[in-house]
Amino acid sequence: MSGADQVTWDPERIRKTTGRPDVVVVLTPGRAVDCNTHWMGDPDFLVEIQSPVDQTDEQIPFYSPIGVQELLISERDTHRLQLYRHDGRERAPVQVSEYQGGKWLLRAIVPLAFRRKALRSDPVTEVQRSDRTPGNWII
Repeated sequence: MSGADQVTWDPERIRKTTGRPDVVVVLTPGRAVDCNTHWMGDPDFLVEIQSPVDQTDEQIPFYSPIGVQELLISERDTHRLQLYRHDGRERAPVQVSEYQGGKWLLRAIVPLAFRRKALRSDPVTEVQRSDRTPGNWII
């Protein structure tokens, strides 16, 4: 791989140009390499928490060239979820799937499923493992 082909995951550059993702998932083994000061390569999954005043939609195009495989956007107040997956050409929205009797956004890279749920009339995000391993969280 030539120097021009390498992608550097530089948190300082991200902070200056787009802000920071709220959650970064790098699998082991994975495509990204920990260089102690930054990651080089492609993170597997990002989560952005969108507030009414932030510009998360403007950040989506930034993540395609650095090879992010999946991006989950959760609106802070409504807990509305949007999952984007790189299909080999571009980042495309993932449709809701039937999973365990409900409508879920299923991740392909990390075995997790997400859905918006009303709990005591307040919206929350439910996260569940999708690999038959116990694990269920409300956030």
